[in-house]
Amino acid sequence: MVQTIHAAVKGRVRYRVKGLYRSESLKNHLQSSLSGKDEISHFSVSILTGNLLVVFNSGNSHSDITTIIKNI
Repeated sequence: MVQTIHAAVKGRVRYRVKGLYRSESLKNHLQSSLSGKDEISHFSVSILTGNLLVVFNSGNSHSDITTIIKNI
């Protein structure tokens, strides 16, 4: 499950990802999967909070990014 926590800043969105808290393997999977995405400029995965911060290109919406995350 991917839950949007904050999307008020244009080009940036923070998610809570179920199962990410203290899961190094899920963190590694997200990092390797997101690294090749052209839509995403930068991201930060935290296993201490279970959150994922994504900075994305202005040509996309946060719902586009949510779809990408859910598909991973």
